[in-house]
Amino acid sequence: MCLAIPGRVTRILEEHGEDRIAEIDYDGTFRTAHLLYLPEAGVGDYVLVHAGFATSLVPEEDALEAQRLAREIPPLPPASSPGVPPLPSVRRDGASPT
Repeated sequence: MCLAIPGRVTRILEEHGEDRIAEIDYDGTFRTAHLLYLPEAGVGDYVLVHAGFATSLVPEEDALEAQRLAREIPPLPPASSPGVPPLPSVRRDGASPT
């Protein structure tokens, strides 16, 4: 399951025909995404991104609320934390690990 957090388009980095690549600000973390599926998206808009493509516009009020709620999610402890058991090994072919 995925958790999509809205990000704000801060600038258009490249344009290739109908596709544009934008810088997206996720509450201080910056990534890039294609705007091919949202030609109406522009600087200042909030978008949801899946697999590197912006797929939905999000109203600013909803986006800011989602970002606020995301800040309340506690971080996961590192896998090597004392008291946290390691995840079991799993092989891709389904066989038991040796």
